[in-house]
Amino acid sequence: MSLIIFDDRIEITIPNSEASVNAQHVGIKDRTVGSYYMSEAPGDVRRFLNDLEGSFYIDYARTVTNLEKVYDYIEDEDKQDLFKSGLMDQYMVISEIEERKLLNSYIKVDCLQINENAKYLKFVRTDERIRLFQSLLLGDLTVLVIQKLDDNCFMIFGRADDNYQYRIDSDFAK
Repeated sequence: MSLIIFDDRIEITIPNSEASVNAQHVGIKDRTVGSYYMSEAPGDVRRFLNDLEGSFYIDYARTVTNLEKVYDYIEDEDKQDLFKSGLMDQYMVISEIEERKLLNSYIKVDCLQINENAKYLKFVRTDERIRLFQSLLLGDLTVLVIQKLDDNCFMIFGRADDNYQYRIDSDFAK
């Protein structure tokens, strides 16, 4: 997994084991860590996130727009069978997001948390809107972005990994 801190954002490449089960590709047991390893930089992450103080928002519209090209490419290449849900869960989540009108505004969510041994960054998973968001982030193909808008305001969205086409074309061969 890769976590990179830029001046204005943190980018976390979602490994398959840390993706939601319904967003994993085949070849792994049905379980998920549900949080994101902070490499050797927990102090830097905490400082960037203003000691986990402030307001956090999810941009569903940007996430769906960014990730639809990944889903479309998987379908165009007829590679849906590489994924545990065959992408059906992702399309159902997009429909649910549209029905709940979550695309029309930024959705405020609870602050991110760092687990007790200070190695993992995680969302408060009791919020159904977090489950919807995480279900869109396909393992090994997507990036979670936490963009700092100011010291106390953060925007969260997903985007395609730069190498998503290669990984799909190679059936995730290492």
